[in-house]
Formats: sequence, structure tokens, C-alpha cells
Amino acid sequence: MVTKTDTKNNTKRADLAISLIENNNPTVLELGTGDGELFLKLSSKGLDITGTDICPNEGLLRNKHRVIKHDLNNGLPFKDNSFDVVIALEVLEHLYNPYAMMKEIKRVLRPRGYAIIAMPNTASWISRIGQVYEKRLNKLDIYWHHYQPSITSIRNLVSTELKIEDEIFLGGFRRLSFFNPLMKVLIKISKNAFCGDLIVKARKLD
Repeated sequence: MVTKTDTKNNTKRADLAISLIENNNPTVLELGTGDGELFLKLSSKGLDITGTDICPNEGLLRNKHRVIKHDLNNGLPFKDNSFDVVIALEVLEHLYNPYAMMKEIKRVLRPRGYAIIAMPNTASWISRIGQVYEKRLNKLDIYWHHYQPSITSIRNLVSTELKIEDEIFLGGFRRLSFFNPLMKVLIKISKNAFCGDLIVKARKLD
């Protein structure tokens, strides 16, 4: 179930991802299109965008958007050097082998292309407390998190294939949102302890 807070968080990540896209009319691949919010925003801007998801939004399929049903655990069904930008927001942690996917992302990127990747910092104390009360922990499925990264391991994962150029640190309380201004201060004090999500922009150099 997607809560109102989840939707708000997804919107914020989508808007930040858009802010990192260079204004050169790139061809874009979105991994894990989900409800299609980011995909539709980019499509409305006239960008050449392709999406893929294991369970694509039926509305995207009905309206004949270029969205492919595909399990990312099986790699990417695209040729080498096909895209200028690859976007994966809250996706890689759901895969059995995110390192294999990073190789695939590099493969389909054109030279000097870049990826925009967001992942949760599960080492933060807020994440650890939240996991204790997460009802889904009692019924894990193939769509749940198989990879539990920290800020350091996110950086290490992305850096195996690409060069990180920019980072955005996000954090906030889901139900106690009035504390969120304090969270910005706490993140400055310790990103590892208080950052909820890390968004990175990383470039293919060759």
C-alpha cells in the first residue's frame, strides 16, 4: 500500500531527479517506472523517454507509452550505448544483484552519459527504528529490499562503474513532519545517521 507520505516522498525525489537532468534534450531510460509519475513528467517535457518495470502501470500501457514489462534481475533489454540518461529512483535495493545492474547501466549509457540514482540509507537510525515497526517485514516478497545500503555502500556501488558528480541528501519524518526542519540540521551534523535517502548523479567517462 502506498501512503500519502510515500506519494509525497516519491514526488520530491522525482522533482529532484528532473533538476539534475542537463538541458540538451537527452534520450532517457527510467528503471522501475512505478505509478508513472516521473515518466509522465518527463514525457510532458517532450523528452525521448523509455521505461521498464516488472509490473508496469496499466495506464501507461493502455496509452501506448514506451514502457516495457521486464524483470530487472535479468539485466536490461537494450543495446549498448542507447541512452544519454538512466534514472533509477528507489530501485536498485530491490534487486538481487545491484552490482550487476550497475554494469548494465554503464553498458546502455552513451559515452559521457550519466545516471541519476536514489537509494535509501538503511543505516540511519530513523530507518532502523522504522524497520522494527514495518508490517511488511512479516511477509517479505520478491519486491521487497534485498540490499540494505548505507551512504558509504551506495557510493561504493555507484562508483564501481561511474564517476559521482553530485549528491543530494534527503531526510524527514513520515508521521511527525513538523520535525522536518530539524532534520535538515541533523543531516548537516551527520549524513550517515540522519539522511534517509541519497540521490547521486554519476557519469560514464568512456
